[in-house]
Amino acid sequence: MTIRENAQQILDGLAETLQCGPLAFDDANKVDFGIDDDMGAIIYLSEDTSSLVVSIIPGRVDPDDTGLLYDILCGNYMWGFSAGGNMGIDRETGLLSIHRLIELPVDVAGDPMAFPELFAAMVGAARYWRARLAPEGTAPAASGAPSDFSGMIRI
Repeated sequence: MTIRENAQQILDGLAETLQCGPLAFDDANKVDFGIDDDMGAIIYLSEDTSSLVVSIIPGRVDPDDTGLLYDILCGNYMWGFSAGGNMGIDRETGLLSIHRLIELPVDVAGDPMAFPELFAAMVGAARYWRARLAPEGTAPAASGAPSDFSGMIRI
């Protein structure tokens, strides 16, 4: 099985878990889709490095909110509030992104829920940060640390 075929198996399993339409890589080896109507997800396949880069974008950061910026930096430490990924802010757009590198191949047959569970944890972290990014009173209340969402797969 090729790396691309393995990556497509992963997407197929995620689409089945999410109960959404088919997910497929485009000519640029990426697939993007929305989460919760206000967040974006991008999954990029690097065949050269045999890996997937999963990115979830919870929203735009106010560059003047030093308290929030400090919290994001602290949340990045030891992957505490990033579901095992890393967080960064795009300099041009100001968008916060949670990224995680997944080495391929992944044994989809042996553990079909491994990737969907990892993705769900990232979505949980993104929901936590989305609530922190939104002006007060405009976002759903966060229930605590992103790990509170680790068992959820509902997107």
